[in-house]
Amino acid sequence: MNETSINGRRTKILFIITKSNWGGAQKYVFDLATHLDTKAYAVTVAAGGEGMLMERLKKAGIRTLPVPWLGRDISVVSDIMALIGLVRIVVRERPDVVHLNSSKAGVLGAVAARGVMLFLRRGPVVIFTVHGWAFFEDRPWPARFFLWCASWFASLFHDHVILISGHDLTVARKFIPRRKISYIPHGLSLPRFLQRPQARAYLMRRIQRIIPASTIVVGTIAELTPNKRLEDLIDAFMIAQEAVRSRRMILCIIGAGEEKQALARRVLETAGALRKEIFFLGFIPDASDYLRGFDLFVLPSSKEGLPYILMEAMSAGLPIIATSVGGVPDLIADKTDGILVSPRRPDAIAEAIVGIVRDPAHAFALGAHAREKIKKVASLDDMVKKTAELYANSFSSHC
Repeated sequence: MNETSINGRRTKILFIITKSNWGGAQKYVFDLATHLDTKAYAVTVAAGGEGMLMERLKKAGIRTLPVPWLGRDISVVSDIMALIGLVRIVVRERPDVVHLNSSKAGVLGAVAARGVMLFLRRGPVVIFTVHGWAFFEDRPWPARFFLWCASWFASLFHDHVILISGHDLTVARKFIPRRKISYIPHGLSLPRFLQRPQARAYLMRRIQRIIPASTIVVGTIAELTPNKRLEDLIDAFMIAQEAVRSRRMILCIIGAGEEKQALARRVLETAGALRKEIFFLGFIPDASDYLRGFDLFVLPSSKEGLPYILMEAMSAGLPIIATSVGGVPDLIADKTDGILVSPRRPDAIAEAIVGIVRDPAHAFALGAHAREKIKKVASLDDMVKKTAELYANSFSSHC
């Protein structure tokens, strides 16, 4: 067997991911599925729902399989039905490698892949990529303990675990045998950045308001979920605007999600007159294309893996403020490539915003350093090559 084929045929890869919306884990699956050598690999992607991931994969010629009942929230009935569906898919597809992504798929997909050994003489290689450990989410400690137990249990069924950040790699070494672990950071496929005038014009159309050239646009792109802590960004923006009255600022939040109503209500109840300077732009396809319409990018999360959007903001040359969580410190050196702050600290985010607004030269230097750094550390070709080598090596050991 060579590195890319089994007995002269294409290696069958089945990706399984919980949600089919468009986020970091979905972009990772899309990049791998569309960049693996089609002469060597036959790729299928199974996911819950028929969201943007599935739409884009179909356009790219990748075979997709919806998995009814598969979703992020824990539900005994839905999870059992999803597990049955995954078992049927694995039995029918008979993949050589099952590559799992996201926490729910990491558990159910592993059990399903191992379960086929009851029907077949040999099961597939099971590989799991960690996009941030679920037990670091903002949840009560009993739920976090349960998620840790679920992660440990699932790891018993994984032949190999891919870590994308140094933080998650350190955590993995505490409960997963090192022989199972590989460190393969994300590679970046560059967005088609619009130049600043065109990107700024798009933002103005979206918010239906003129943005004077002197106005500072503070922006973020994120799914509106509790882990993103966008309430901290809203609070920080209000603090910063009061501290820098001489410069007008607006806040643009791009994204959709379950926290939309709660965040909008927070703005109405606490922002006062500043509520007119805070805009929710909703979900925008290829939102990172418009990054250069921002003057400053902020990522206030309490949990991250290795965030693609941060890599894209670096590539756009923006000054960045981000919380020091997950793989963020792998990308940003504090006060060199951006500014790092502790999570859940709106006051620290506000202080960083004020510092950048008051020192344009430093802001430019931060963006320039970030742009040069990301060119050196985020190779899509390297990510695909190392992952393909892991498939081959894992299958050789499995045979």
